Amino acid sequence: MMNIYNNMTKSLKANCWSSFISLKIVDNNCFITHRKYISVLANELRSGNIFLHNDKYCEVTEQRQIKQGRLATTNMVSKIMAVLEMPKIERKIERKWAKMGQNREKIVFKNISFIDLSTLKSSSVKFACQAKVDKIEPIKVNVRIQYTDKQKNIVVCLDQNYEDVEIPMHIFGISEEHLEPGMEISVFKHEDKIIKVNLPSSLLATLRKK
Repeated sequence: MMNIYNNMTKSLKANCWSSFISLKIVDNNCFITHRKYISVLANELRSGNIFLHNDKYCEVTEQRQIKQGRLATTNMVSKIMAVLEMPKIERKIERKWAKMGQNREKIVFKNISFIDLSTLKSSSVKFACQAKVDKIEPIKVNVRIQYTDKQKNIVVCLDQNYEDVEIPMHIFGISEEHLEPGMEISVFKHEDKIIKVNLPSSLLATLRKK
């Protein structure tokens, strides 16, 4: 049974690069668990990646590494120096602990700057480099804008199968007057939820000039 499980898991992972698929065996029955994200180290996040943070979709804009030394060495030196009064001993201990301080272990963090895709506001968070985060692999779909429903505050689009796709207006982050019928945009979906749209480069260039 375990051989079948291992073979099926390898096959599914090989053929489903955009999703994480695992198998669970309950009472000799196989159940497929399908998740459209994968846990990665915070150190592996790159600009443009989308990850889950506090149940919100966030897109990485910048990442940088931060090293912080442990403070235990400094605190211990202060306590010893406060007790000892002899100048020679003070100098010896100071040199000894200063040398040890140079070699003390560094704690490495990753500072991630991101855009909260639900509000389009910028923020940042600090992770330990070995911390696990859920990286999203969204599905990209091209659609064409049909019209804007001001009462429902949505933009109605048509996908490649000629089916209506309703997109909340706030996801665009721009005024509805810039969204013209027939305009083609890219929509990014995760678990049937639209989390991001990409506007045409020509429109973005126009908006930058204003």
